[in-house]
Amino acid sequence: MYKIILVLVLLMGQSYHAFSQTDTLTIDVNKRYQVIEGFGGAMYYTAPALVAHPNKQKIYDYLFKDLGTTILRVCNQYINENGGKNTYLDAETSIALEANKRTPTDLMVSAWSPPPAYKSNHNISNYGTQASLDTNVNGQFVYGPYAKWWYNSLLQFQKRGVSVKYLSIQNEPNWPASYDACIFRPTEQVIYDDSLKKNVKVASYATAFSNVYDTIFKYKDSLIQVPKMIGPELIGIHRWYAPYTTDYTNKMDMSKCYGIAHHLYTGGNTSYANQFIPNLSYLNQYFPNKPRFQTEYSEGNWFFTAQLIHNSLFTEHASSYVLWTYAWNNNGSSLIDFDSGTDTTKWRNKNGYTITKKYYAVKNFSNFIKPGWQMIDITPSDTLIAASAFISPDSSQIAVVIVNNSGRQIKVNLNPIGFSIAKGDIYLTNSTYNCALAGAFNAKQNILPVSSVITYLLTRTPPLAIKEVKLKAIKENNKVICSWKVDASQINNFELQKSYDGTNFSTIATIYSNASNNYTYNDSINSVNIPSIYYRLKIVEKTNQTDFSTVSCISIGVSKRKILVYPNPIHNTIFFNGMGLTKVIISDESGKIILVNNTKAGSNQNCLTPNLRKGVYLLKLQLDNGETQTEKIIYQP
Repeated sequence: MYKIILVLVLLMGQSYHAFSQTDTLTIDVNKRYQVIEGFGGAMYYTAPALVAHPNKQKIYDYLFKDLGTTILRVCNQYINENGGKNTYLDAETSIALEANKRTPTDLMVSAWSPPPAYKSNHNISNYGTQASLDTNVNGQFVYGPYAKWWYNSLLQFQKRGVSVKYLSIQNEPNWPASYDACIFRPTEQVIYDDSLKKNVKVASYATAFSNVYDTIFKYKDSLIQVPKMIGPELIGIHRWYAPYTTDYTNKMDMSKCYGIAHHLYTGGNTSYANQFIPNLSYLNQYFPNKPRFQTEYSEGNWFFTAQLIHNSLFTEHASSYVLWTYAWNNNGSSLIDFDSGTDTTKWRNKNGYTITKKYYAVKNFSNFIKPGWQMIDITPSDTLIAASAFISPDSSQIAVVIVNNSGRQIKVNLNPIGFSIAKGDIYLTNSTYNCALAGAFNAKQNILPVSSVITYLLTRTPPLAIKEVKLKAIKENNKVICSWKVDASQINNFELQKSYDGTNFSTIATIYSNASNNYTYNDSINSVNIPSIYYRLKIVEKTNQTDFSTVSCISIGVSKRKILVYPNPIHNTIFFNGMGLTKVIISDESGKIILVNNTKAGSNQNCLTPNLRKGVYLLKLQLDNGETQTEKIIYQP
């Protein structure tokens, strides 16, 4: 009854706004774009204050459980290398541990400044100057010691119980900040320092990036998780604010860079989100094969924030959006604004914190679109509607987020292609409601209130009674033989898809159903300079619904491991690829054996769902030839 009343109130309360004609959103699940890495926020300057807050556990629940974010961005504050206190590092890792108690959370780390010993002014603050890396007695920049500091920093995070998934060597390397900073130019250059009124020499971002990557790779066996390096994380995306993103990337070894990171302080207007579109479009066009990460921005009100998140996802095809003011003290632009100190008489309310409207605008995205979901094609017939759509990895759910900036109520119909809607829920944020459940989805005549953000979470009609298709991939010489068998009477065709990272798949062949129900496809291996190849089938039913087979992974030539273990971190099931595996022994970090499991040595693909507690474990793999292999995994159920 409450849901029905809520919808009626929405209509009655805004009935004075004229309706447009009924608009249609056409959703095509067969046209897919970027895979989502996650949504998140940053903790740095106010991390110690949050850790000291009496109601921090409730704030953690709001941040990491209710909001649905999965990325925590922190500063590399390993400043005291000689045994001194690292207060900020301790606070940040404490928050990261709390996040992982509530939901699997990926840690993103950037440096504002290295320790003073590696800075040209011997201070972590730049004071508005172009202070860069220090040089040695020969006048050469200290790239090597700087890279080793980064590696040692990863060990410090690991020592405190967290691992870094995304690493950016420098926050805003093109901005001479008055606070913690370090200037890097695309190449080593002599530039004029306006503050110092003289020429200064600055270090090369490309060289520093490669040095950090190479050092981490050299010592990677000591790391539980090898981070994915992203960059160059400039202050903004304006193409005329030199040096620009491509000025940096054109000088970098991009094979070492997993994704493009940037902020949004240039390239748009905080009063009009669509002014960012030309520059966001440029990033999408220039870096089509790299995930894009918006790693810091919080300007504007709640509705502007929703519009800008949409533009980043829809125009840039960003894989991640990270807010700057996440949970901050006495900051009205943050998602959670908390009071400092333990003196409750000085708090602004009894809780000591306020959940802001911006929190709920972000929740309309972050609570429904999860890592691994993929953006799909959606075409509104009304250009004033900003809409984006995302599909779950198993294609069972779609999240449609609509930002109504038209100045009028709009009636909307959904026209899904390749997805039959069985049911759905509607979640609304506007001036009155905060990501509230506004009722069940209706296939026709859905109402978008004025200045609102609405999320449709849709569940598809179960696919036809087709047994799970299991794809087998076997490597023979310079080819991979993919085979499967299934009763295809209800299937139109199969699309064989291929991936080199297990996430981003592309179709390499379309095979139509036949009477024998046996299928084979030979894929040539053009290069051995890759550790593994992943295959899956996209199954297109005669009703145009689609489904996916299990993923089959094969090891190629680079990896020296006989058995490939993936993914890592592991959320549920561990997969083992390679012949000869007979036994898996799982131990905790102390060496205590937790589980022993026998496997089929003659099978190329094995899996295990161990039902472990969250933590770090050692896997000892026994092979049929007497050899053993040891792997370290992170288990995050």
